[in-house]
Amino acid sequence: MIVINDSGFVLQINNATSKLFGYEPDELIGRNVSILMGEPERSAHESYLADYRRTGVRSIIGVGRDVEGRTKNGDTIAIHLSVSEIVDDGVTFFAGILQDIRVRHMLEEELERANALLAAELATARAELDVLTDRDRIARGLHDTVIQQLFAAGLGLNAASNLARSEGLADRLTNAVNQIDDSIYQLRSIVYDLHTRARPTGLKRAVLGVVQEQTPALGFVPEVKVGVQISEVSDRVINELMPTLREGLSNIAQHADARSAQVVLQLDNGELVLHLIDDGLGVAKVEESLRQHRPVRGNGLRNMNERAESAGGSCSLRSRPGGGTELEWRVPANA
Repeated sequence: MIVINDSGFVLQINNATSKLFGYEPDELIGRNVSILMGEPERSAHESYLADYRRTGVRSIIGVGRDVEGRTKNGDTIAIHLSVSEIVDDGVTFFAGILQDIRVRHMLEEELERANALLAAELATARAELDVLTDRDRIARGLHDTVIQQLFAAGLGLNAASNLARSEGLADRLTNAVNQIDDSIYQLRSIVYDLHTRARPTGLKRAVLGVVQEQTPALGFVPEVKVGVQISEVSDRVINELMPTLREGLSNIAQHADARSAQVVLQLDNGELVLHLIDDGLGVAKVEESLRQHRPVRGNGLRNMNERAESAGGSCSLRSRPGGGTELEWRVPANA
């Protein structure tokens, strides 16, 4: 608080004013209060008082406003100023109440920046939603039309190869079926990528989503154990993990003749380890069964291995004692 006379000279200040501006009381008392003002208030101060003395019209008295103050060392500070008139025995004084609003200004600036950032993020989210919507439409089209048509064509060619009398023709038909199977696999990978470009909000939720999708083909619900948080795994590893899990479950459904399976995901010395365990035929019997119909291509295991190697890891498949298989897919968690 500052008290001045009707000519603008300081009569009294309190300790808070002294701390705010850096002046001792005896350095201000008797001096014109304009020493504490920045522009344009400093230049206009004398005219404010003169106009009031002449006309009696209050232009700044009773009106709170934000102004610029100036400290003893020349720094400018943002303050809120309220001026009141005091009349005692015919003598007019003015009391100014000053509030340091630098923190308020800083918070307002932070709020403006936050609002601008939020607006930009909202615009980005809307654009990404449009892209994801379009990707979903493309994925549905590929899955519901193209893949089904290729699958039907493959079934027809496979039946024709069984009826072909010429060994050369049968081989050509078998090769065509294999090529169609490759195309279906690639299209399914594309469909999956279109659906999963965004980072999932939880690793267990993402794993359960893939498991749920494969459950109808499996004929049972696999047991799922996830001991990893999504924050412990890089985006790149997640993008390799999900297609691998999908491919592994698909292989169990197609070839293992299993009645149960386990999906185990855990960290081991900085590596993300996926175990897919089933109680099916085992590796040797699966390969023997496949050889009876066509040459073993091993695309599923090959692709899972390539995904692991691309992230600096490894992939292996082994038979379990007593039957069944175990797939181990291991990569550095932050590759």
